[in-house]
Amino acid sequence: PTEQILVEKMAQHYWLSQRAQSLQTITMMDRPFDEDVQKDLAPYIRYQAHFERLFQRALKDLLTLRAEKRKEQIGFVSQQAREAKEARSQAAEIRRESDETRKAEQHKLKMSILQAKLERELIQTGPTNRSTTEPRALASGQETTRRNQIAA
Repeated sequence: PTEQILVEKMAQHYWLSQRAQSLQTITMMDRPFDEDVQKDLAPYIRYQAHFERLFQRALKDLLTLRAEKRKEQIGFVSQQAREAKEARSQAAEIRRESDETRKAEQHKLKMSILQAKLERELIQTGPTNRSTTEPRALASGQETTRRNQIAA
């Protein structure tokens, strides 16, 4: 509605400015260089200048209003883009965390399998010079290695 009002004002001011100009032309037709005609022209010139300024002011207001409207639309699009970017980064972070968790679980499972194989091998080979705490020491060494890998 504001844009429509401004456009209507611009049309009115333009029409009044053109009217003042045509009145100047009519006044000057008969006696262009007469001093009385020059005095009669002064108000028409003032009116024309006044309505041209009002036209320019309404045009400036209209352009400002449209620019603000565009900025709001661009700002909204920009805000949506920013929110989408944040959502993508959050999704990437969640994927990264789930990958790390999955890798840690796989490592833990591999370590359990290796420890079970080692214990089975020790049981099958029978008593040797190795102590019974060796598999635990080996497992704890592997556990330390796993903790270092996770920390890295």
